[in-house]
Amino acid sequence: MPIVVTFVSQKGGVGKSTLARSVAVVLARARVNVLVADCDDQQSTAVKWNDVRAKNQRAPAIDVVSARSVVEAIAHAETFDVAVLDMPCRVNRATLDAARQSHVIVQPTGPTLDDLYPSELLFHGLVAAGIPKERLLFVLCRTLAKGEEEAAREYLHHAAFDVLPQALPEKLGYREALNRGGSAIETDDDLLNCEADAVMHGILRKVNDVVDRLPAPSLQRE
Repeated sequence: MPIVVTFVSQKGGVGKSTLARSVAVVLARARVNVLVADCDDQQSTAVKWNDVRAKNQRAPAIDVVSARSVVEAIAHAETFDVAVLDMPCRVNRATLDAARQSHVIVQPTGPTLDDLYPSELLFHGLVAAGIPKERLLFVLCRTLAKGEEEAAREYLHHAAFDVLPQALPEKLGYREALNRGGSAIETDDDLLNCEADAVMHGILRKVNDVVDRLPAPSLQRE
């Protein structure tokens, strides 16, 4: 069975797909056999993104499939080392099904209370359903200033959840890269790429921490 990293969110536009695609690119660059499963078969935005990526001949190539269910996504990933599940921008039974299959569940959130409060409720709900808290990770996205980032991180720490020390700020360069089939580490700005790279490797360190406690190989950066 592959290592499963699932990206969830309560709403759209908080950075979920940006993180999922960017983590996949980091892994592919490190020659890890990774599959992105787009679990929102109504929109299939990851599939469309990958079509643009292929058209623009971006390397490395990324394997992306559309999946109507978590079971189908895992089935597609049987021959891969890592499965990245990009879940729909809503919470339903499939969210819990994915969490139960996952080594790490990543939830991006914006820094406002309108983002933080429902995000906290989602993770509390997963814990109440039996998902180990150590498998849950918050990533702050779309931040505009260090002050709001620090306040948001303090809010999530107070809720007793693991929060990535790095954040992905709101930058036009990230949007432009995604529109061209790129990822957050493939912009035209080296500084933005470095910031995003730190976030993605922070996520992968979390995956390593969880997987290292299990009888399975960890993801080592080359």
